[in-house]
Amino acid sequence: MAVPLRVGVTPDRADTGPGEALAVEVSVRNTSDVVEHYGIELLGLPEHTAARVEPDVIKLRPGEAGTAAVRITLGADPPATAGLYTVGVLVRSRYRDEISRCEELAINVAVVQQIGLRVDPEVATGKRSAKYRVQVYNASNVPVRLMLAATDPERRVKARFNPPMIGLYPGDTTEAALAVRAPVPWNREMQRPLKLEAGGDGAYGAIPAAFLQRPRFASRLGKVAGAIGALAVLVAAILGAAVISKQVQPPWAEKGSPQETATAAPTPPTGAATTPGASTPASQPGGGQSSPSVGPSAPPSSAKPGGGIQEVDLTKPGPGKVDSDAFGAQGLTLSGAPDDGGEAGCTGATALAVRGEANARFLAASLPDKPESCNTTPVMLIFNPRVAKVEVTFATPGDRVIEAAFTDHTRLPVTGSAVGDDGSHGGIAYIIIGGKAGPDGKPVPPMLKGVKYTQLG
Repeated sequence: MAVPLRVGVTPDRADTGPGEALAVEVSVRNTSDVVEHYGIELLGLPEHTAARVEPDVIKLRPGEAGTAAVRITLGADPPATAGLYTVGVLVRSRYRDEISRCEELAINVAVVQQIGLRVDPEVATGKRSAKYRVQVYNASNVPVRLMLAATDPERRVKARFNPPMIGLYPGDTTEAALAVRAPVPWNREMQRPLKLEAGGDGAYGAIPAAFLQRPRFASRLGKVAGAIGALAVLVAAILGAAVISKQVQPPWAEKGSPQETATAAPTPPTGAATTPGASTPASQPGGGQSSPSVGPSAPPSSAKPGGGIQEVDLTKPGPGKVDSDAFGAQGLTLSGAPDDGGEAGCTGATALAVRGEANARFLAASLPDKPESCNTTPVMLIFNPRVAKVEVTFATPGDRVIEAAFTDHTRLPVTGSAVGDDGSHGGIAYIIIGGKAGPDGKPVPPMLKGVKYTQLG
């Protein structure tokens, strides 16, 4: 026997994605000879999906037709699993169970790939090595298999994940152990920014972290050792001079007098230390070893701890690729910072390049093998040693987006082009500079020209 009820669904097929809403119209005609009240149910919806029907009851006399609006909202957190679903739209009499009809609605849920990361601790402290726990969350609506990696701008850190590869179903979370190692700095603390990544099967996620390294020798101990070494060399030189010339300079004799300089030690190059307490040579930028004895000080272009001022022309290398340590002699390391903005598809823009015409050149981030690409990515300036004040100049006027990171792990936005620390944060470790997007919302290059900074005294 034919059911005295007709049902139509418009549309009968729809493409949608997690978090999106779908509007469907259900038409009902009462072909019976009595008044009917109909309700509508949806069967077989994707998981984490909500449906609302208005009105919830359709009242029809014999021969009458009515409609109901159905709004289907797919879950976003967690997302509805991708795939093709056949949903049953069931229209049933509220008073007679034998009166019902079911029509089909095909819903195709698109693939969404999102990976969430969390690291504990965000900043790990150690001398040669440190350990982290990295949580990985699959916020996608498909299973993924991910490779884990950790990199630093200077490529001095070696990282090992356990396990190095993980598989996750939608909504699943797992944890991996991360161990990092790097050369130990000699006599000053060093903060190495890290980028932790998880990628595979078209999905990708990244998060920043940091490795704060303690020096091999504490700075105070280095100064004492240097003073002792310098004093030993000075005493040996004076005794040698006494044997040769039978003339020993008294303790109050003016340092640098003709007799002392002729018999005590060879004349140091210009800029060398002339007193025992000032003769301890600082480690070279990048953590190179120095002997704690009397000798020439660092070249004039190297970083000077204790209030030295550096002014760097960031376009000096000329057009094309620029190495991250191109200004290492001035205590400055550079890197692109794709995690802090820029164009989509530029997650690998950690390299740098000088761009622009001869009279308007600027430094920008880029892809390692394509200096002309991804120039809108923000740029990171890492200072070694710590600095008290930074001032940045640009090739063009306009506002920039600048953030400063301090040694105590505080991160603050910067208004203008200069930032300073009165000592309450322990000095500035690095700054990140991005171009402020125009009215169209598109990212623009930060267009760095130069930087001037005062090292922390």
